[in-house]
Amino acid sequence: MSKQLMKQSGIMFIATVIANLFAYIYHIYMARALGPADYGILGSMLALLMIFAVPSGTITTVITKFVSEFKAKEQYGKINSLMFSAIKKLSRYGFLGFFIVLLLSWFIADFMKLPSITPVVIVGFSIVFAVVLPVNRGVLRGIQDFNQLGLNFSLESVARLVLGVVLVFFGLGVNGALLAYGLGYLFAFLIAFIPLKFLFDRSDNSIDISAIYKYTWPVLLTLFCMTVMVEAPTVFVKHFFSSQETGFYNVALTMARLILFVTSSVCMVMFPKVSEVYAKGEETKGILSASIFYVLTTSILVAAVFWFFPRFIIGVLFSPEYLNSVPLLQLLGVAMLPIGVNTLLVNYNLALKKTGFIPYLLAITTFEIVFILLYHLTLDNIIWILFGVNILFFLTQLVLLRRN
Repeated sequence: MSKQLMKQSGIMFIATVIANLFAYIYHIYMARALGPADYGILGSMLALLMIFAVPSGTITTVITKFVSEFKAKEQYGKINSLMFSAIKKLSRYGFLGFFIVLLLSWFIADFMKLPSITPVVIVGFSIVFAVVLPVNRGVLRGIQDFNQLGLNFSLESVARLVLGVVLVFFGLGVNGALLAYGLGYLFAFLIAFIPLKFLFDRSDNSIDISAIYKYTWPVLLTLFCMTVMVEAPTVFVKHFFSSQETGFYNVALTMARLILFVTSSVCMVMFPKVSEVYAKGEETKGILSASIFYVLTTSILVAAVFWFFPRFIIGVLFSPEYLNSVPLLQLLGVAMLPIGVNTLLVNYNLALKKTGFIPYLLAITTFEIVFILLYHLTLDNIIWILFGVNILFFLTQLVLLRRN
């Protein structure tokens, strides 16, 4: 199992590297084409999109959990029914989310000091596709077709880069860069149906919907808190600091996220494996131990590169105009280490349907917001708060894990 985990994690890591290579080219191009002020707006709006799109992560996790259990029992008709039923229902919620964002667009634009509501409207438009794409990806992940899942991630990034460059080139600026995100989601959603064609002629509607809804709420709350913990600082940075300072912060954060991409490639593989093995009544600790080892080894290496060579990385990739991001990258590289491990442990617990950590996560997320509101004199203050609350959550999870 450890060798298979390592092999499939390697596949997802390579796919993640390819996908994020194009994602980084996208960000590097936008940072150069838009300048620090407009890039700061782009980064803050993408952070807002990540918060609004929290249900998408929930959908992926829930679909993966139940598909992996159906796969363990070879109930492929149920996988088909779950997939199409979820797409139908979630498309309605996506449009509802779009209209809610539309109604709140003036308030959001004012809070984030935006020159117009157009970026907010585009974020709302992107939500429509952000909530249905995870269904197909959750099915691919649940049946453990990591080759096709990795390819889907890569093609989404390629499409987003091409669309973003074209739209910005034709003068749409920040709005074009944001619109490319929504269109990238749509493209990835459509092509994900190709490897899932084998499910189309199977159907079994005997699914316990109540069990799915019961599992959805703790997952939704968990992913909302985890997303807020990482993305809320960016929103507050845009509110409390200038667009130029926000641009410097976003450049550093864009690079530091590479550590979380490493974690996500392991989580992609670990979650369905733990879920399937647990459904069969077998031991899961070995999978967790191997996953932690892979995540820590790779993450520490990447953080070390950020710490010792930040000036070279920022100067070469983003231009000397962004050298104020150098100390921020060093700190954010360190801050991402506990976040990566926390993400892994949360996914492990959710795969086992253990939710005892959620009250602690909710309290710690609240502490983070309160501390940022009280202590936001410098960008360094905000990064140290991000690091501190994640260390606290990490220690909390260790204690709970030992009890279990």
